[in-house]
Amino acid sequence: MPLYLLSSCLKSRYLQQKPQVISPFLIFFLSIYFTFLAMDAETFTQQNLLKTPEKEICAFKNADITALRASGAYPDNTIFRPFDRSIRLDVSSTEWVCFPAYPFSLGLRYPFPEFMMQFFRTTGISFAQTMPMVWRVLIVLNQIKNLHCSDLRIEDLPIAYRLRSHGSSRFLLFSTSSKPLILKATKNEDGWQRKFFFVKRDSIAEGASLPVEWLTTVNFKEVAPPTAESEERINTVYRLPAIDRTFTTHVPSSSQYSSSEMSGKNFFQNN
Repeated sequence: MPLYLLSSCLKSRYLQQKPQVISPFLIFFLSIYFTFLAMDAETFTQQNLLKTPEKEICAFKNADITALRASGAYPDNTIFRPFDRSIRLDVSSTEWVCFPAYPFSLGLRYPFPEFMMQFFRTTGISFAQTMPMVWRVLIVLNQIKNLHCSDLRIEDLPIAYRLRSHGSSRFLLFSTSSKPLILKATKNEDGWQRKFFFVKRDSIAEGASLPVEWLTTVNFKEVAPPTAESEERINTVYRLPAIDRTFTTHVPSSSQYSSSEMSGKNFFQNN
């Protein structure tokens, strides 16, 4: 059923069930709301990359979006799309960007730290197709760059990792060595695929340049070719104490992280 017909049916059904409590103002509000959803949904194109889309229906509802906004994860003028369980994670849109909730549960805020943003600019993969372990690795590497190895670059990372697609065109960082550069980053995160939301591109920094469609293949060494100094920089990271190379749920204080870290964790974990 076309979305504009579905919205009309929903309005009619609601009005028929509760005519005694419907005010003219509420009728007007519902008309505008459903019309917005119907027209707006037409800006989405299905990519059909999810293997089991029926198991990945969005569970990040309006209350979660409100909590995320209150956490300081985005600038105040950011426009969020209302919760709509009919919109899939792998849609493409020139007006909206899909974000996973997972990185914000770690205390990140948007725009993400420059080192992390550079990773996504270079690889071209979408935030929504990025698996949790990638966010963990990038957070630790960003801290290492800030504290221990200021000249660390994205093009150094293919020395230690390959980008590998892991089902439904989602990507993880696969270690090229039996001794991973970043430790304890591969733990599974149940249900992360169902926690996502959409933000209007023209309301956020770099929104217009963020990927519209998911990639299905990426050769890390081709998009980020290592330089002659890359191996030495990676070896410098390897020489750091294990504690400095280990992912933990604690996010160090930084202007790049949300000032309300616990709020971010709560909205993610309570679902």
